[in-house]
Formats: sequence, structure tokens, C-alpha cells
Amino acid sequence: MPDEVSKTKVAKWGNGHGIFLSKKTLEAGDLREGTKIKVVKINYHGKSLLALEPIAKPTLAEKYANYNGTPDSYEQPDDLKNWSDNHPAGKEIW
Repeated sequence: MPDEVSKTKVAKWGNGHGIFLSKKTLEAGDLREGTKIKVVKINYHGKSLLALEPIAKPTLAEKYANYNGTPDSYEQPDDLKNWSDNHPAGKEIW
């Protein structure tokens, strides 16, 4: 059986449900506040277990792996065109 780190219970939170994770549990899973996780189901000796798996931040290369554009194909949005021809709207220094 996997090592038990702590016990908690499911509680109603707003329109959903949640669990409280102790500091000890977060440390055991190398998690911290703000870590995005996915819940995965694992079959272990005929039992279904739920595990928390941190979602790794994609690298810059991974984010743009499917990008097929080139700098020449980039079309600038209208609100950015000729911005230097406009006058300051506030206390900007030009």
C-alpha cells in the first residue's frame, strides 16, 4: 500500500467540494500554493486511488511548437498601428 501522509475529508465549498491539504501533505508532494495539479485515478490491487499530479509549466519551445507563422506574416492589430503619431492621453513621456 502507498505511504499514508495525512487524512482529510471532503467539504462543501461554494457550488463544489474541496479538500484541505496540510503543510505536511504539500511538502510530501512537493506542492505549494498556486501549483496547478490534475487529479488522476490509479488502480492499485483492485482499488481505485486518486493521486495529485503537478502540471508542469510548458517551456517556451513547447508553447510555440505548433506555431507556423513568420515575422513577415504577423499582422499588427489596428490599435497598435501608428501609435507614435498619437498624442499622450495621460502623463506619458514621449
